[in-house]
Amino acid sequence: MDEKSSEITNSTANETGDSDEESDENIEIVDKIDQTDPNNKHFKQRELITASSSQSYMFSEGEINLEASSYDKHYIEDNMSVTLSISNYSKKSIKSITTELYEIYSIDTPSYHNRTKTLVSKQIYDVKDLRIMPCFRKYKVNLLVNTDKVTNPSFHSHILLRSLSFVLKIILNVRFGKNVKCKLPLNLYKKTPNVFI
Repeated sequence: MDEKSSEITNSTANETGDSDEESDENIEIVDKIDQTDPNNKHFKQRELITASSSQSYMFSEGEINLEASSYDKHYIEDNMSVTLSISNYSKKSIKSITTELYEIYSIDTPSYHNRTKTLVSKQIYDVKDLRIMPCFRKYKVNLLVNTDKVTNPSFHSHILLRSLSFVLKIILNVRFGKNVKCKLPLNLYKKTPNVFI
């Protein structure tokens, strides 16, 4: 872990069982099945549904509120909308924002236990290229997080499906001091009825 970074955690942010001792530096982006390929016989269509999720972080320099937009039975393509609401923190001090979307698998059987954390999407946004909206002592930033490589649970057994979770890590890369890292647990899944031919 970068010595210049400090991670803000609380009980909600750790719901995925993520350990502060884990090193994300060793996690590589893996190749997933191209679900947008029209020649892929496994898919006719895709639908991504996420329950609304939010998280607040308090720290010495200010406050950050994260909120993932909720999709329910609406077809989307390859992105999920995430809104950052930042209070008491100078936007001039932020250089860029990094988003990292992880899939976490936990397999538990009487004879086997395994936990795998896979980085499926990483994006870096330069603040000067983002639309930042002032909002009563706060400002909001809308990000589009790429989700086209999220695993379709229908490829996995019911044991895996029950243990498939997601977490979005958002990093504020600042000009001075320590970077700020926040985590947002997500409920992501792709609708499976009428998907397989």
